[in-house]
Amino acid sequence: MNNTKNLFKLSPAQSVKIQDEFKQLIVEAINGSLFSIKNENILAIYVRGSLSCGKGIKDLSDLDLVIITRTKLSTRSILWIIPLAARLERKYPFVSLVDLTVVSEDEILSDKYLPLRTNLITKSLFLLGQDIVKEMPRVIPDRNLTLKLNENLITELKHLRKIFSDRNSYDKAEYQFRTKPYKFWCVWLCRTFIRSGFYFAMPKAGFYTQDLLVCGKYFATSYPEMADYVDVALKWSIYPISSKKDLVSFIDNIIPKLKRIIKAF
Repeated sequence: MNNTKNLFKLSPAQSVKIQDEFKQLIVEAINGSLFSIKNENILAIYVRGSLSCGKGIKDLSDLDLVIITRTKLSTRSILWIIPLAARLERKYPFVSLVDLTVVSEDEILSDKYLPLRTNLITKSLFLLGQDIVKEMPRVIPDRNLTLKLNENLITELKHLRKIFSDRNSYDKAEYQFRTKPYKFWCVWLCRTFIRSGFYFAMPKAGFYTQDLLVCGKYFATSYPEMADYVDVALKWSIYPISSKKDLVSFIDNIIPKLKRIIKAF
């Protein structure tokens, strides 16, 4: 994969939207993907999140690359993302995570991938192929979207609690086929909590976002009883902890409160 040819280069229109320090990383991630998937099966490639709009922060932002294929690929056929992501994380240590998502067109249009689809529609940059996102219906930040996005919130929090409290569950927990340290799951917990909390405030706010500071502000303002927990989660999302006891305690405290919010919503 180190011998990948320069199959892709950022266009001037794309380049102007991406900060200089992240450009080569994105190019190498795309070229590595093109090297591993038959070109005719690639429908589109997007970068999403803060890097897509020139708001990446060194040592904090992730590279979130989404590769949409025409047909669904087997798990075995996408295992190349493991060494590619690991190599890029070593070469570019100022990104906290290289997240390479491979999903088919049918999958991205399904209910299962609503969160990813919503994020692509609202905050992504088209890089290669056919821009199918611009043909997708616009995001309506209403109560129905909140219920869909938060449908499995409590289940996910309980799963994270199990990772922190049960060694066997931790050993089996993987993200994109790779085991991750407790600090990774701490960040995952905090981001999930803050963004899901915002979704309850979203209909009144009138917009959708995944920006943590914005999400935290609206969540804490709309539900003052959660403000202290939002402050902790914002802190831990930047300076993650590995104390299993503190993480379990945090989850045990927020679940009953979130259940009351869900019941009243």
